[in-house]
Amino acid sequence: GSLKAMVGGRDYAKKGWNRVTKGRQPGSSFKPIVSYGPALETGDYFPWSILRDDKICYNNGKYCPTDSNKVKYIGPVSMADAIKESRNQPAVWLLNEIGVKTGVNFAAKLGIELGPDDRNLAIALGGLTNGVSPLQMARAYGAFANGGTLQDPHSIEKITDSAGKTVYQFKSKAKQVMDPKTAYYVTEIMKGVVSGGTGVKAQISGRTVAGKTGTTQLGLKNVSGGIRDIWFVGYTPEWTAAVWMGYDVTDKNHYVKSGSSQAAALFSKVMAAGLKGHEKLSFPKPESVQDEEQVKAPDAVSGLMANYDPDQPAVELNWTAVAGEGITYNIYRKSNEEAEFKKIAEAADPAHTDFGILPDMTYTYYVTAYDPQTKTEGTPSPQVSVSISTGESPPPDEGTDGGVLPGEPSGEPGGGEETVP
Repeated sequence: GSLKAMVGGRDYAKKGWNRVTKGRQPGSSFKPIVSYGPALETGDYFPWSILRDDKICYNNGKYCPTDSNKVKYIGPVSMADAIKESRNQPAVWLLNEIGVKTGVNFAAKLGIELGPDDRNLAIALGGLTNGVSPLQMARAYGAFANGGTLQDPHSIEKITDSAGKTVYQFKSKAKQVMDPKTAYYVTEIMKGVVSGGTGVKAQISGRTVAGKTGTTQLGLKNVSGGIRDIWFVGYTPEWTAAVWMGYDVTDKNHYVKSGSSQAAALFSKVMAAGLKGHEKLSFPKPESVQDEEQVKAPDAVSGLMANYDPDQPAVELNWTAVAGEGITYNIYRKSNEEAEFKKIAEAADPAHTDFGILPDMTYTYYVTAYDPQTKTEGTPSPQVSVSISTGESPPPDEGTDGGVLPGEPSGEPGGGEETVP
């Protein structure tokens, strides 16, 4: 918890304006604090758990977060890949699943108290009423690095008088604020951000680094492409650091023009110099922790068939059962008028009847197997499509079996950096 270095500005001592303690919008660097961390703490999610990256709106269409990745809205995506590529929708989807209250309470455990106006899904992307300071972010991330222990930041260890008598001695009030497994898993997914994601510029030769980038939109009329805040908050097993870049007053003449890789690069340069000659440590690993290699996801669903029954009317789906105890199935669908797949049902048996169809539409389906014991989702099945015709005969390019058109699921993850209002 001791502060090794603090830079509040080139002349902060003279002007008395310490940027280390000033609140700013953290962007996606807040995702581990309010979304991924608390989800892992519930015990219902793991780094390999499948989240959803779909183009959807929340709060009756009032909040519609977007991805800024090259390939957007790829559907199922693991937590590790979602944070690595800094995808926005999975973080919001996950917070919606665990509940905003869960995220807010977890942030409070890390020393970040959110106000009443922050009880909304926008906090998953760092949309905060009053922002958060670099010091608060360094302290919160330090808990991940310390196996779940939150330290008290301090710069004075002891004060003695002229006679050598101690008149002040720092006494730590550090406390365990999360399961050590949660801290380990958060560290694991943020190591991926640095090793091959949006934070690669934060790498330090010969040392293990975990961290997260953050970017916020400029939000000024008649100015495009600008950025208000850029962040990188990260840690090695030895030290934690938060880097913020921006302007105290942002306007059309004062804004950042490059992304969070600039903050990540500064983190690397300062930390590499500061840690030179320091012993290389390791992150704590709880004995009971599971690694992805120890958890086998269910097999991919095969044999998916679809048949339109005009008498119901409904689409009958059937597939081959996947081996394993307690396996359930997630059914995904999109119409010819929708851009992305949506999960429409869960089934305990290898069959499902879809009554939510409309005439003169084409529906495409795929199915995944889910293991509730390991909380893992299998690879999507090949897709099948069915056209719902009001005529007596099916379209000429589809068979009388209901128009089953197998195909492979599309959409490969693409790199990108997040921006939030």
